[in-house]
Amino acid sequence: MARLVCANCHTENAEDARFCKKCGKRVGDDYIDPDLEQRLYERIETRLTNKWISKEAVEKDMALNAASRLSEWAKLFAIALGVPATIAVGILAFVGVKSTTDLASIEAQTVAFKKTANDVEAQYTLLKDKLPQLNQIATLAARVRRSRREH
Repeated sequence: MARLVCANCHTENAEDARFCKKCGKRVGDDYIDPDLEQRLYERIETRLTNKWISKEAVEKDMALNAASRLSEWAKLFAIALGVPATIAVGILAFVGVKSTTDLASIEAQTVAFKKTANDVEAQYTLLKDKLPQLNQIATLAARVRRSRREH
């Protein structure tokens, strides 16, 4: 009966043994030498690497996709701001505003109008407060006129 010798510890094992009885390493027909196994893994990895995309290519592709999305968002942002700004400039040009000094003069006029409005409101309040007194005076004056006509 032939005996299998373990390549790891050189122990003799039974012919039908699959593992070494001393160290537990594989023995027999399906045993693969560790150096051979390492070389096979390296060859498999090399072939897979050659067929698949490299890490750098994936990173470049992702960066390109991110840049194109950012560009699309920038275009949308420009449209979102550009269209209303163009409309505002068109309206200002139609109204006759040609520069920032025109805007400043419009602001000054607005301040003057607000002051005038406040003054008018103050006068209105004073007159409104005096209205009952004026109504009494008018009523008395009307009575006096009637009494004079009657006499």
